[in-house]
Amino acid sequence: MYDEPISAETRVGGHPAAITWRGRRMHVRQVLSVWQMPGDARLYRVGVTTADGAAGMAEIVASPDTWRLRRYWA
Repeated sequence: MYDEPISAETRVGGHPAAITWRGRRMHVRQVLSVWQMPGDARLYRVGVTTADGAAGMAEIVASPDTWRLRRYWA
């Protein structure tokens, strides 16, 4: 578990389109699931692809003022 801040680019509706973590940009291929957490936060589980084509999966927490990467599987 990482629980580190990330930057996110979003689509219309607020779903993530790309994230940047530790200077590495990842394209969100697919939103696999979304959970509403207590308060205004949402948890996204997404399929991602790195610039070199490697696929992975990430769990992202989106709050009104911050995005955080909870987990990442390469």
